[in-house]
Amino acid sequence: MKHSLSYYVKLILAGASWALILLCIGSQLLFIVLITRPEQAGLCCQTPADLGIKYESVSIRTPDGLSLSGWYLPSYNHAAVILLHGYSSNRLGMIKPAEILARHGYGVLMYDMRGHGESQGAWRAFGWPDDQDVEGALAFLQDRTEVDPDRIGLLGFSIGGQVGLRAAALQGDIKAVIADDPGFVTERDLPASANWQERLTHLVIWLDGHLISWRTGVTPPPGVADLIGEISPRPVMLIATGDQASRRLVKHYYDLALQPKYLWEVPEASHGAVPMVQPAEYESRITSFFNKWLLERDQPNKTRHNGGYPLTWKPEAAIQPTPNSHHGAKE
Repeated sequence: MKHSLSYYVKLILAGASWALILLCIGSQLLFIVLITRPEQAGLCCQTPADLGIKYESVSIRTPDGLSLSGWYLPSYNHAAVILLHGYSSNRLGMIKPAEILARHGYGVLMYDMRGHGESQGAWRAFGWPDDQDVEGALAFLQDRTEVDPDRIGLLGFSIGGQVGLRAAALQGDIKAVIADDPGFVTERDLPASANWQERLTHLVIWLDGHLISWRTGVTPPPGVADLIGEISPRPVMLIATGDQASRRLVKHYYDLALQPKYLWEVPEASHGAVPMVQPAEYESRITSFFNKWLLERDQPNKTRHNGGYPLTWKPEAAIQPTPNSHHGAKE
């Protein structure tokens, strides 16, 4: 039986279509495997000591029994800030804000999120369970004699910003929060789609969420859009960078947040590049924000563990001589 040329053309096109569909499914499954497997490795090749800053290695215990590895830079002004890094990174990704805050006297707790760096964790699940881990970070700081438990803030970048916003909404002990280009939990966090490309993006993210949940066994938690309004009356500062879609997401969060709230847009900076693109402004904004809401607001004087807090702070107190480092010098 003979077939016409059009028959064979249709057959080839059908086969190519199915091959393309299978290729898309396979690549998406590979993507899910890559973003959920642990990114655990030893840290290289810097510590706060290389910047001349005193620190100690610490371990944070999560509610489900994991050990998270981190560094603590002691406080000299009674206040402390938790730093949360981005996805597929580790605490070294937050070394610049750590150095800035330490020079201004703040205690800094920076740790590898679960499944990252030197921390335990069998899976990474897009930060979904990580907001609970902030409880251990808070408990660590609240137990430090030099830290006033009413003067603890949080700064998170990317997925760390997403986790930080959710943790701040659920943990009233976080008194001020900065989220630098925060990510999303699921497609429910995204602003309404304006065109077919955005609708397709929403569909892909919806599928990714279900695949992440299937692979890790972790149920998606309430999103940033659901919770950000709960942070008020505590302050939130959002930093928006990168392309229009990224800035639109951050502005969406800003619209849902309640006062006091702040939005800083840096469209010329790529994701995570604000400290490099506008270093002086970045330092000024994050320190001014935490100074206003952690140091300057009215709070009763407290004495803890029969010790009490230092009466004064000098920048050199946070700095120690180390080989090949400059005392308190900016990078």
